[in-house]
Amino acid sequence: MSIDWFSKRYCQLRINYRIAVLVIACFLPAWLYVAYSSWTNHVRQRDALAGSLQSSTSALLSDMETVIATSEAALKALATSPYLEQNDFAGFHAQARKVLPQTSGLNFVLLASDGSQIVNTLKPYGEPLPRQIPDFFFQVRDSGKMVLSDLFVGPVLNRPLVALALPIFRQDQMAFVLTISLNADTFSPTLDRQARPAPWISGVFDSSGTIVARSLSPEKYVGQKGVRAILDSLNGPSAGVVETYILEGTGVMLAYHRSARYGWTAAIAVPRNVLEAEINHSLWLGAIGGMLVLITGLLLAQKMARDITGPIGALIFPALAMGNGEQVSLPPLGLKEADEVGQAMTAAAALIQQRTMERDLARNKEIEISEERAALRALNDIAALPNADASDQLTKSLALGAKHLGLPLGIISHIESDAYTILHHEGGTEGELHNGQVFSLGDTYCALTMNANDVVAVSHMAVSPHAGHPCYKTFSLEAYIGAPVTVRGRGFGTVNFSSPTPRSRPFDDGDIEFMRLLARWIGAVLERDLSNQEILAAKDAAEAAQSNLALEAHKLAQSNADLEQFAYVASHDLRTPLRNIISYSQLLEHRYKERLDSDADEFIGFIVDNGKRMTVLITDLLEYSRIASQSKQLMPVAAADSLRQALDNLRTTIEEEGVEISVGAMPVVMSEPSLMVSLFQNLLGNGIKYRHPDRKPRLSVAAQRLDDGPWRFSVADNGIGIEPQYFDKIFEIFQRLAPNSDTVGTGIGLAMCRRIVHRCNGAIWLESNPDGGTTFFFTLEDGAVSPRV
Repeated sequence: MSIDWFSKRYCQLRINYRIAVLVIACFLPAWLYVAYSSWTNHVRQRDALAGSLQSSTSALLSDMETVIATSEAALKALATSPYLEQNDFAGFHAQARKVLPQTSGLNFVLLASDGSQIVNTLKPYGEPLPRQIPDFFFQVRDSGKMVLSDLFVGPVLNRPLVALALPIFRQDQMAFVLTISLNADTFSPTLDRQARPAPWISGVFDSSGTIVARSLSPEKYVGQKGVRAILDSLNGPSAGVVETYILEGTGVMLAYHRSARYGWTAAIAVPRNVLEAEINHSLWLGAIGGMLVLITGLLLAQKMARDITGPIGALIFPALAMGNGEQVSLPPLGLKEADEVGQAMTAAAALIQQRTMERDLARNKEIEISEERAALRALNDIAALPNADASDQLTKSLALGAKHLGLPLGIISHIESDAYTILHHEGGTEGELHNGQVFSLGDTYCALTMNANDVVAVSHMAVSPHAGHPCYKTFSLEAYIGAPVTVRGRGFGTVNFSSPTPRSRPFDDGDIEFMRLLARWIGAVLERDLSNQEILAAKDAAEAAQSNLALEAHKLAQSNADLEQFAYVASHDLRTPLRNIISYSQLLEHRYKERLDSDADEFIGFIVDNGKRMTVLITDLLEYSRIASQSKQLMPVAAADSLRQALDNLRTTIEEEGVEISVGAMPVVMSEPSLMVSLFQNLLGNGIKYRHPDRKPRLSVAAQRLDDGPWRFSVADNGIGIEPQYFDKIFEIFQRLAPNSDTVGTGIGLAMCRRIVHRCNGAIWLESNPDGGTTFFFTLEDGAVSPRV
């Protein structure tokens, strides 16, 4: 059988069979495509899951290393203890017990160079300690490096532990091994730190493949060896994805990642039944759905075939009648295509008449398009005018507009109140019109335009309702078209064209739209010209103001520099004679005390006390002047170090007054170390100095980041407080709220604080309650990626 035979047989098939073949031919590729898409989608999801498993395993490994690194940091910090340098093991035991609660470890153990225990924080110092030498000791001794042990049973606690051991060297010889023991349960929280689907199983294995932590049945499997795939990975690649079986016998896809630093391995597994359930479900749904769709399609094909063949057969006799020139009339056939063919037969004659009418309409449309093109050309010519000079540009636009509209006179006017002023004009009798000429608005046609706030067009004024207008009586202008011009959102005037003779044809929509666009363009040109004038005036004013400002700034800077130098020199030179006055006054007090009368003793005491106070005042004044005169470039400064130095400087006062101090996390900021110490010392000293007599003094220091911007510091006390009216006054130099009180002070401390903060590009302020204490706030720029305590 040849291809021709099949072709002939197919041509003889009726419509119903052809539709059935079409349904099958359309369905089969679709069903195959669905099956193929389901399988490829399963493969993609499987590959994506493998990638997700590897990413999750890397994250799990990172969390595990973070837990270990925390303990490692604690070991390294404790290894620098001065007690070890002095072989003071009792002091080291006490220090280790204080540090232990800040870690996740169970205990610290200090081993001698022979492996024997010297200190074990699980036991009081001096009690007998286990003699067993742990295996990892030999690894540390042989390698001379930090070692993370495998899982072992602790001799004291008798439960699974791991240890992190750090060698401590003295003169290139290993003197001690410091270890921290971690409970195996310490690593369990890392398995739940990242959100994972319920069927996933995660685990952590030591360097020998022993299970340290497991998300499924940890009480049963912790301490056992992992599956073969994990054990094999110890000698293979550091990361990978394999299919294997877990200890429960379940088939899984398993991803593992081994730590290059510690030798431990993190693994996550997904059961195979979770992977295969979706593809099986998709294939069954595809098969069942495909059969249902195929059967439904064949049934619908039979019905559609009957609905098509009936109306087609009904067209045979009307077609023959149409061929004979008879009138064709068809009832509805029930098939859209058949009805359309019948309607086409009936409408054939009417179509010819319709085509004739369309031809006439097309000719009229061609005329309209030609006029619109002319308007566009005129607008394009206007828009293309050079914009170097606004006056010349506007005058030329009037000439082009007059040419397009066929009207000889064009005017751009400015209207204020009832005054109509000609700004630019084109045409008209020489000497009859000139720029700057003023008319009464009511005597011009533009009054009509302004009242309408839109284009007003009159092609023959004598036969229009405006034949009695004063402008017509005075100037006899027969044709007029005008549009309002707006500048900066306000009415400015009009653009208008007129002629002493009627227009040959009435103004149409194209002419009106042309005027609107022209008025908008003229408004833009006038607005640009006005802006240019304002810019030039503002530029001249700004240049003058900038010159004056620079001169005043130079004078002010020179004056401030002179004042600061004077304060520095004066303060420095006054200290020597003042020191002599105090010395000789103290000498008088020592030699002649009780040898003169009581008034003389009191006077000598006044001289000594006020001399000392004057010394403090000069020292503070000298320090105040140095802030600006000797300041260095700002640098990153650890606020915690500066605060610690300030507290050390105030230690004697703090202990004598029994001050309670709380300190929060301190960041790294841009400042100078000495300025930061002075800033904290002044604010804390004020809090102690102005304490409430009925309350134990308490101070708190904190810092908070402001939306990724500067740091806001707060120094709060529970002292006597400050009235709001003095909030600004206390930052001025030599200003004290109680100058006659017994409280020692010079009135420079807070002024110095404000100067330091301003030097560091910050701000300082306070909040206070007269009965509840005072809080000083100041801001400094960030100087590091993250804060440190």
